[in-house]
Amino acid sequence: MPDFAFYFVPPADHPLYQVGSELLGYDLRAEKMLPIDNPSRKGIAGFDLSWVRDSQQYGFHMTIGHAMHFQADQLGTIEVEIESILNLFDPAKLWELTPLQGTAYTAIAPQWACLLRYNPNQAFLMLHALVVARLSPLGIGTPQLDKFMAGETTPPLQDQHRLVQYYYHHLLDDYYPHFTLFNPLPVTDVEPVRAGVMATVPKPEPMTVETLCLLVRADGEKHYRIHREFSRNQYPQTLTLQTTTGVLE
Repeated sequence: MPDFAFYFVPPADHPLYQVGSELLGYDLRAEKMLPIDNPSRKGIAGFDLSWVRDSQQYGFHMTIGHAMHFQADQLGTIEVEIESILNLFDPAKLWELTPLQGTAYTAIAPQWACLLRYNPNQAFLMLHALVVARLSPLGIGTPQLDKFMAGETTPPLQDQHRLVQYYYHHLLDDYYPHFTLFNPLPVTDVEPVRAGVMATVPKPEPMTVETLCLLVRADGEKHYRIHREFSRNQYPQTLTLQTTTGVLE
């Protein structure tokens, strides 16, 4: 079955997007694989293709609404729901992301993953919460939910409720915006990786989110692609109300 996700994808010409895409080996915006040997990967000691086995499929992105299975005939409904959400936000209140300072920017968990961590402002957090609450019901499940239902995992109680209601667990008060570089990262000594990443990625700078992307992956495909990009400056839209006497704009 197909999958959808709702992400922030930096502009194609953003230096961080270019480096991140090279590290992953997949350019999401261009929908193409990149050379295995490239300048960004050369700066990471011990880099191995296995490090992007999972992360490459999504392309370089920051998750707002996690990836999940859905019925293909619901795609239009998902788009309408996204527009309804975007109409709720005051355009004067920017969606802003601030990178964590120092080595905390490269959040690395041994034997798991390497992330670039950001702190969201209130408006961006509210966006995430609404996306979780309103888009997740349009999905039909995730591998994480399947594993829990099969008894393969025993997460904390709050995560169990999150999985059953919203199909994922790293959300709401456990949502930490990030760009994933390496997943899995089957190494124990992470400091050489951290040093290589810090020397390779551009100097961390605050980011203002101006567009959001609805991604889809067709059944049987490996990589996600951008189905539609929503520009913040096009919302809120003019409100049209149906009244007893006609249409009110």
